[in-house]
Amino acid sequence: MSSAHTFTATLHLFEDNLWFYHFLVPNPIAEQLLSGPNGRRVLCTLQGSQTYHCSLMPDGLGGWFVNVNQQIREKLMLHDGSP
Repeated sequence: MSSAHTFTATLHLFEDNLWFYHFLVPNPIAEQLLSGPNGRRVLCTLQGSQTYHCSLMPDGLGGWFVNVNQQIREKLMLHDGSP
């Protein structure tokens, strides 16, 4: 059985060349998702309209984030700092 988690996050730009735009996932939600049958693989829906397959990625500081690609950012007109 799948369950949905809703939260508001801000889009951020990493300051390196490995990853680019991402949003942080609150740890309590990340922990619930990680303990589920799909592990790090999740479906994200941004602004209630754009759903895509993605993966929870560790931030190296004990938190988790999800990448947002250029196509999605352009379609939703998102930029660094967008809610």
